[in-house]
Amino acid sequence: MELLGLRPPEELLLVMRVLALFVCPDPGRHPELLRVCLSPLQRGVLQETTTMLLRQSLVRP
Repeated sequence: MELLGLRPPEELLLVMRVLALFVCPDPGRHPELLRVCLSPLQRGVLQETTTMLLRQSLVRP
């Protein structure tokens, strides 16, 4: 699939969620956008990244 420039559906969904949040002029007035786009990011990508950064900050050099 990569030879044709196609991405896995999960990756495309992630990109679409992030774009929707950036394109919306007032996400606070669109609870459905927050529920469908932001909540999955918080539980997935952001949570993993935050956990990794927290672990790195706790390790002393």
